[in-house]
Amino acid sequence: MTADVSIFESCAFREWFTARELAELRLPDLPITESSLIRLSKRHDWQSTSLARKRSGRGGGWEYHIDLLPEGARSELQKRFALERHQADNSLVQSKRAIAVQNQQAFNARQRVMMEARAALLVEIKRRSIISDLSRRKAILQFLEDLNLYRAGLPTSDEHSKDKTDYAALSEAAELAAERRNSLSLRSVYGWFSARDEGGVTALAPQIKKKTKSLAEVEWFGGFLKFYARPSKPSIAQALGDYIETLEDKSLAPSYKQVRTALSKLGNVDRVRGPEGALTADFRNTGQRFHENPDSDFSNSRTAE
Repeated sequence: MTADVSIFESCAFREWFTARELAELRLPDLPITESSLIRLSKRHDWQSTSLARKRSGRGGGWEYHIDLLPEGARSELQKRFALERHQADNSLVQSKRAIAVQNQQAFNARQRVMMEARAALLVEIKRRSIISDLSRRKAILQFLEDLNLYRAGLPTSDEHSKDKTDYAALSEAAELAAERRNSLSLRSVYGWFSARDEGGVTALAPQIKKKTKSLAEVEWFGGFLKFYARPSKPSIAQALGDYIETLEDKSLAPSYKQVRTALSKLGNVDRVRGPEGALTADFRNTGQRFHENPDSDFSNSRTAE
């Protein structure tokens, strides 16, 4: 079984490898241990040619160009490159197919658009991770930086790649994917990856914020109001009790807390004038918040009258 050694570099076929990497790739006509490959390189004097170079960065050592390798090894590398490139190029298509088979009937148009846009961005970042051998974090940062460079009209990191990235489409997807304009960030993209990994592609759809009902949409409020707006000015508890007595199914009755919450959405009850007065008008046109203690305030205002 071959090791997970990337044969991509800067969106193109990688041409330089260390002895350890060549051993881990287990290519035909080459030794499968690092020490054996080093002995092979010395026996054929690879390091004296222009096809060998000192490795830069941590660790040092040597890197060897693929032209030094036997024909069988080079041919196998080309096959693996073609396979990985095919997988990377088709990842976006596969993602769209996965989205298509998901049950999206519960999503509205905005949710579907944002879900598909986010999925497309994650596919692009995954592609970068594969072809450039980057961690997820580095791939995200590279993508965000390249997107900003593209929007500023500056060269991107893959400008000289044979396979041009469609930054116009990605920029549009980024606008559609974000909750707010220019809010795309490392943190938000990480969140999308986590959501997708845990719940699949459909988990990328934004949650719908539950719309608060208006008082006119609260089924029980109109019936309760008939008792609460009586000239006798009953308390909340009294009016609620009278209202519940009229219900055939008592399980449909609101709680005292629900009634207080509903009343808190009415305008100032000092304007109440009888059963069909300002209280009923406020019911139709919900406005200012009521006082924190609507029961006592309401009773006091009526007593004052």
